[in-house]
Amino acid sequence: MSSLSTKDLAKKLGSVRKATPLQQSAARTKSLGVKQPLSYLVVLDFEATCWDKSAHSFGKNEIIEFPAVILDVDTGLVADEFQKFVRPTENPTLSDFCVQLTGITQDQVDTAGPLSLCLAEFESWIASRMAELGAECYDHSNYRHRMFLHDKKLAAFVTWSDWDLGQCLQNECLRKFIKKPRICNSWIDLRLLYRNFYKRFPAGLRDAVEHAGLEFEGRAHSGIVDSRNTARLARRMMTEGCVLKITRTIEGSGKRVHTVPPVDSMRAVLDRVKREQGKDAEAAAIPNKTGRFADG
Repeated sequence: MSSLSTKDLAKKLGSVRKATPLQQSAARTKSLGVKQPLSYLVVLDFEATCWDKSAHSFGKNEIIEFPAVILDVDTGLVADEFQKFVRPTENPTLSDFCVQLTGITQDQVDTAGPLSLCLAEFESWIASRMAELGAECYDHSNYRHRMFLHDKKLAAFVTWSDWDLGQCLQNECLRKFIKKPRICNSWIDLRLLYRNFYKRFPAGLRDAVEHAGLEFEGRAHSGIVDSRNTARLARRMMTEGCVLKITRTIEGSGKRVHTVPPVDSMRAVLDRVKREQGKDAEAAAIPNKTGRFADG
């Protein structure tokens, strides 16, 4: 009979306990190089009805593609994806500009369900996937989530800017009297974190992805493609030391709260760069202890 190892014996005696999510978070993926508070990211990038600037009149944006990509923070792999086309009801006919920009056809939205049905399907899908993963979506109204006293892994929504959840979904649900999922009231604005982390203002998602050393994959302005590329960018930022955390929350009163200070204006960034360059030039002109100049 083979002897039990110390660890096996401890397990048999019940003296070894399973690590809690907080302990697991503290020991998270060596490759990330920094502890991340979240276990999963749910990346969203809606496509909505739109019009060329030369159009005589503009309608209100309605979601026509609702994609989501679940990224496992530990492994950097996509755990699952969700994609639904949505039928607009206020302006049911897509503009030529919208079709060309997004690649979404009139037939795809005509045969799709309205936003209310899409949201119900999304809620069912995300609840099922979170249960399978042993996780919960961050809910700001849940005190245990805010204080990280929860006993499950946490997931949070990630978008490129505040537009998707802060404007598009929020405004459409209000106009159409659709009950918005409460979990959609908090999210991570990756563009804001990108600007703060790299001290750079990207021209757009593609520019940010390529500046991070990645190749933009697929057709831009396809919701599912943009979601995948945003997830890849998020992963790269984490490996370089950026901590992803909630940046914006819409409270029950409708008040929008910044949980991360807004990024400096471009003028402030340029002024800071000039000040730093001035200090470097001044330091280079002062002899060091050996009597040599900084660049000698």
